[in-house]
Amino acid sequence: MELIQQVVEQGLTIDLKEVRYEKDIIYTEEGGMVCGPGLKIQGRQIYLTFQEDAAGAILVAQGDLFVEYGDYILVGDEFIYDFGKKWGLLRCGTLSVEPWFFTADEIELLPNGEIHFKEPMITTSEECNPAWSLVAHSAVLENRCYLKAFQLRFKVGSIPIFYLPWLKGNLDDLRDHPIKYRIRWGGEQGLRIGLIAKIFSRGPFDLSFRFDYRFNRGPGAALVSDYVSGNTIAQTINYLAKDNSIEIPREQIRFRFQGLFDHTTADNRTEYHLSYDKLSDNEVVTDYFERGLELKTGRKTEASVVRTDPFLISSVYTRVRINNFEMVKQELPTLTLVPYPSIFERAGWVIDGKTQIGFLDFSYPHEQPHLSDYHSARFFVDPKIYRTTLLGPFFLTTTVGAVGIAYSERPQEEFGWLGIGRGEIEGKVRFKGVQACFTHTIEPYASFIGYTPPTLSPNQHYIFDIQDGWSSLQYSRIGMRNLLYLFGGTDHPVRSLTSDLYTFFFYSHPNGSRPIPKIQFDMLLDLTESLRHTLETGWDLNHQILDHFNYRIDWTLSANIAFAMEYRQRSQYDWRKLDYDNFFLDTGRSFNALLHSTLSDRRETLLWRSFVRFHPNAALQLEVRHGWDRTAQPNYTEYEIDLLTTWRSIWELKVSYQKKEDDHRIALYFNLIQDRPCL
Repeated sequence: MELIQQVVEQGLTIDLKEVRYEKDIIYTEEGGMVCGPGLKIQGRQIYLTFQEDAAGAILVAQGDLFVEYGDYILVGDEFIYDFGKKWGLLRCGTLSVEPWFFTADEIELLPNGEIHFKEPMITTSEECNPAWSLVAHSAVLENRCYLKAFQLRFKVGSIPIFYLPWLKGNLDDLRDHPIKYRIRWGGEQGLRIGLIAKIFSRGPFDLSFRFDYRFNRGPGAALVSDYVSGNTIAQTINYLAKDNSIEIPREQIRFRFQGLFDHTTADNRTEYHLSYDKLSDNEVVTDYFERGLELKTGRKTEASVVRTDPFLISSVYTRVRINNFEMVKQELPTLTLVPYPSIFERAGWVIDGKTQIGFLDFSYPHEQPHLSDYHSARFFVDPKIYRTTLLGPFFLTTTVGAVGIAYSERPQEEFGWLGIGRGEIEGKVRFKGVQACFTHTIEPYASFIGYTPPTLSPNQHYIFDIQDGWSSLQYSRIGMRNLLYLFGGTDHPVRSLTSDLYTFFFYSHPNGSRPIPKIQFDMLLDLTESLRHTLETGWDLNHQILDHFNYRIDWTLSANIAFAMEYRQRSQYDWRKLDYDNFFLDTGRSFNALLHSTLSDRRETLLWRSFVRFHPNAALQLEVRHGWDRTAQPNYTEYEIDLLTTWRSIWELKVSYQKKEDDHRIALYFNLIQDRPCL
């Protein structure tokens, strides 16, 4: 009875078959279970010892052993636990914390909640001979999820692949962003193997190690850091390779040092941004980020601070060149002030504008020594005043403004002031019909935009960007918009159509063009919530040809099938411009100069993307790009086929074949599944 009383006093529950009592011992060799605070032990042989000088019972369990210790599951040969000291030891056992398995000769449970492992093997495989594992000299698991391991060897099967002196990280983070592997064969780079392993994770900070080996070219390694906390993001990539570039084979050491920092203050009024990207050559970015058909470019080296106050938005921005092969407009720095618009309620006028002051330095690549860099301090002011008036069914918006730019340096002189006036009048009328199942709006409109002759012609000052290219220009935009919404008995439109048929009328054109050079049409049609058509096209009246034709269809047929198809056509007279409706370039350069520049780029392109999930555990992605009718360039076909599946329920597997215009490759990517299964 004294033993039973001690069991009750210590908060234990025992359920043993053919239980036996012997002095201070309760035991069985026929199986049973013992439960205590946060602990449940099942075994074939269980011995529970009560000693007078001990703070609690001591348990020894063997055979068919199964232990639940908090959130952990343990199995092994022998388990010893001191309920008084809250200390335990598992011999020749395995600890499981989903989806990880830790197998070791000794697993020690400490009173502070730490778990110590002696020579553990860590894996996610449930098999006795796992496909992969991390074998460590020792490891410590804290608070269920934080792991510290030392002297690790990564093995595939029984073959050691690489060595890590230590690894520290959150198991949840390692689960979501684990070791990732890739194997790629083919192309000019030949066979390439690589991995990304997270070697440290603590709170918002992660540190990963990347290793690549190109059998035709050499090894490469990188340290990648990632810090995300609240309104702060900081990332770095430090990559170094004993490698060479395809285009520059003499390069033997290649590198990339990249960083990003973004921070927003707690009051959301100040934003800080910093980024840099130091490259050994202009191809290392594409070599580093090789997936997909798109070419990658380096990040800008820049810094900015943006401040939002009740009546003003101010910013300081700087951009510098740290790679000699880049062409960059350096800003050293530029201050921008944008006051909030001022409204005169009685008159209905609104005053708006911005002011900039900075020092600009336009630097050409060192590979083009025949081009000379140029620089100047620049002061820019852009005031305007506008008003919208309602005249019956007509809306009339009037805008009057000016642009003023001061340069400290010019091609022939030191100081110069550019001034230009501008005005705009836009009128539109709206006709709207409303029925039970649809609404239809027709909106004819017309506008006049005019710019006075500038005080300096473009060849009398430096051109740093689009804000410097001013000239005398007068034109009108005339068109009609259509908006149709079908409701189908609901409050939200189930189908919609928006379209815009328009043209530009130029009152003077130095290149001898017709007053109306093109007629253009844009349309967006949503036939259903899952089917969209987009069209942008235009007809060139000067040359009587199709100027451009861009058509795209996006269709999600079901949760398992979706595709997008796009056809793009561009004539040699459809200039490639950053701002398509900015015509200063058209009027400021001769027609022949534009036609023989890179702004003229005739081509036709067919794009296709599709996704098909043909099995609950497998999907196929296809991306195709076919181009033809290019000026002085051959036709091309590029495509990528990706098979996505899982392996052994824990690995994401991607098999990819990529065929590019001048290269092709087969790649294999695999990593742990990010989304945990629902338990």
